[in-house]
Amino acid sequence: MRIIPADKLEVGMVMGEQIEVAGQIMLARGAVLTQPYIDKLRHMGLSNVTIDDSLSQDIEMESTIDQETHRKGTKVVRQAFQDTQEVLESIREEVQGEAEAALDNSKFTSFIKNSPAFNAVIDYTRELLEKIINSSGGIALNSIKQHDTQTFQHSIDVTAMALTLGRELKLPDRHLEDLAFGTILHDIGKIMIPRKILDSPLSSLSRQEIALLKTHSLLGRRMLLNNSRISQRIRSVTVVTQHHEYHDGSGFPYGLKGSQEPWSVNDTKHLSGISHLAEITNIVNTFDNLTSDSQHRPALSYIDAAYIMTNRFYNRFHPAYLDAFLRILNIFPPGANIQIPHGEYQGYLGTVVKSNSEDRFSPVIRLFFDANREKLAEPIDIDLSTNDSIQLKRRSVEELKSMEIHLL
Repeated sequence: MRIIPADKLEVGMVMGEQIEVAGQIMLARGAVLTQPYIDKLRHMGLSNVTIDDSLSQDIEMESTIDQETHRKGTKVVRQAFQDTQEVLESIREEVQGEAEAALDNSKFTSFIKNSPAFNAVIDYTRELLEKIINSSGGIALNSIKQHDTQTFQHSIDVTAMALTLGRELKLPDRHLEDLAFGTILHDIGKIMIPRKILDSPLSSLSRQEIALLKTHSLLGRRMLLNNSRISQRIRSVTVVTQHHEYHDGSGFPYGLKGSQEPWSVNDTKHLSGISHLAEITNIVNTFDNLTSDSQHRPALSYIDAAYIMTNRFYNRFHPAYLDAFLRILNIFPPGANIQIPHGEYQGYLGTVVKSNSEDRFSPVIRLFFDANREKLAEPIDIDLSTNDSIQLKRRSVEELKSMEIHLL
């Protein structure tokens, strides 16, 4: 399988992933593309699509979690968010009160305690945790985020990456479980934020709107304290509260600073400042935001996002946890779409075929399109470990230094 630009789709290609619209399957994996389907995919705004063809049958796409588990998680998180939002809106209409006041309403607290959708999220989280603990892979997410499910996919991706990093850091099982529950619900408070604000670029928001957006972590905390299965997990609730607190004290809601030392079982310093689980969440949350399409820029490649985090935002993160994250990050995962920036094949488009364990920056690649985005008569395979003339960094250091990045 491979990921290709949506504008290079052709009639007869076979889908390598399932595409859903409003919770309904539009195209199942294995479906053969027709022109109307291709037009629909492009209209949806998808920049890339996963296909399965004879030219990529030898490529085993690498991902932290399999597509079936990813889709299942997206559905259960979406259902929980939508059910919660519907209950809050019905309470507001009934009592004609402010959105935040609805959180204290007995109907809402009863819903949070007994919601089947919330319980489904908790059960799914345990399933995802078991899969991550029993796997040995690093961080590589080849899932294509769809516009109507991006928020929910973000929750799954952040959870999967956080657990993989927690496993690398050898956190105790009970801490990994608390990390899982906290990350999968870290953005639950955004339910209370007006859609207009959530859908607008940060650069276009007023100070008041940004201040309102920043309340989502405390709103999420209030919600989860009403669920007995979550509220007793203080570390999980702390992740939701602190997932935008940064190591250097520049975050919110309290401007806390992180400990200079990594967390250990025998260390109690982390009882003040930022929780070690929140520090982990900060890293993967930022990385997923950088590598996802946003309102003001396309998704960054893994290598460019890693550069931004280690050079422009380095002080935001605990250095030991960031180093561990970069150590297990598969910068060029098999199946990922790539473009050659310089040299003989400048502008050519292709796919990563195989990673190189000895040099993560030099995978084996297969080129399918030339610089004019025309299909090659025959694909070209190149092992970058034996070809010094090609580097896959997509942007120059100067561009990355000056790039406009808006993150909370």
